[in-house]
Amino acid sequence: MDILKLEELALNAWPAIKTAVYRGCILRSSNGYTNRANSANPLYTRPEDTERIIDYAEGFYANQNQPAVFKILENPRYAKLESSLSSCGYAEVTPTKVMKADLDNFPEPGEFGVAIENRFTEDWFSAFSTMNNIPETYSDTAKHMLGLITSSVLVASICQEELIVACGYGALEREYVGFFDIVASPGHRGKGFARRLMNGIIQEAKNRGATRGYLQVAEANTVARNLYQSLGFDETYSYWYRKKELSVTK
Repeated sequence: MDILKLEELALNAWPAIKTAVYRGCILRSSNGYTNRANSANPLYTRPEDTERIIDYAEGFYANQNQPAVFKILENPRYAKLESSLSSCGYAEVTPTKVMKADLDNFPEPGEFGVAIENRFTEDWFSAFSTMNNIPETYSDTAKHMLGLITSSVLVASICQEELIVACGYGALEREYVGFFDIVASPGHRGKGFARRLMNGIIQEAKNRGATRGYLQVAEANTVARNLYQSLGFDETYSYWYRKKELSVTK
């Protein structure tokens, strides 16, 4: 299992607007929209640099007027950082599972009624924003971030009566496809649309040479986790965030 490879793929598939690198730690900032794009990722750091990285990150995020957030992987290399952040008052938030599948194990192609495009359209983004309850204040940020993806994308949607009722996207890089924001509108949930989206993206990804798939799903989202497990995805490792709110000066 190559955790580093999957983390690099995920960073590329969900880009940040601003990025800084310090002693092997990748610090990302995107106006506060999602922890993934607004956290410090110490992928290449040494344990002996822990305190300096924490100090740098706190200054970096203070300059962005954002809370300091670290992404912590389920890996022994993160033990010292995890302990230090806990001692400094960083709360653990959003435990998440990373799941992976061998696409060769998926069945023969079928008809899933999924439209696949190579770019993010205005109609798709409007549906994506509504279904994911993205606040208007983050709309431009989300659109900007999607536009920064440099790998090939499989922008998927399912329509009924000319309206998008489910959407998501896949990001192709090397032999992998990553699955992001697979969602259906409230009135169409629990009716198999997410499964159809996944199968449609998988089919197209295999046509384009992908042999493996990965995704990230919140630990608390048991419905989604059960769906992905039923499709053949296995949990490979976990991550969570350590977050410290900004100090308020009176």
